[in-house]
Amino acid sequence: MFGTRSITPQLAFGKVAKTDAFFLFRPDVDASLNADKAALAANVKNFADQVYAVTIGSETLYRGNFTGKQLSDKISDVKKVLPASVKVGTADSWNKYADGTADDVIRNPDVTIL
Repeated sequence: MFGTRSITPQLAFGKVAKTDAFFLFRPDVDASLNADKAALAANVKNFADQVYAVTIGSETLYRGNFTGKQLSDKISDVKKVLPASVKVGTADSWNKYADGTADDVIRNPDVTIL
């Protein structure tokens, strides 16, 4: 997973080589999300058979960074720039699914990591 600024999305795609990949991008700051989304749009098509999924955020509901609707909208936005074969979802704490915070998110992603 690549979600730190020490490994940019552009560098991450160069490291995919012949392995399946699961990329993590943090949408907490619009500038970061937009840069990551641009890197995905430019590079995933070249590695579509190796990129299994992209997660948008990690525990963003748990930390209260976004509402379920806001996160769901970000997932939808990223889906638009990826091939249909690449799954898009999020990762969050199980209690946010249990307490209803993630209800809007549940309707949208291809993958969910608890």
